[in-house]
Amino acid sequence: MKLVFSKKTMEIGTFAFNFVRTLRVAGTGGAEVNECLLAAERIKGNDIESWVHE
Repeated sequence: MKLVFSKKTMEIGTFAFNFVRTLRVAGTGGAEVNECLLAAERIKGNDIESWVHE
């Protein structure tokens, strides 16, 4: 998955927005940063099914 952070704001619902939202809960124990990065690496382009699977 290619994440594009070139814009100052992200649209709600995009892969990048949801990825960052998931990373934000890592500080509370809701996610592990490494797990998030590994899952993001396995997502195929903008394929919604691979996003849901991971």
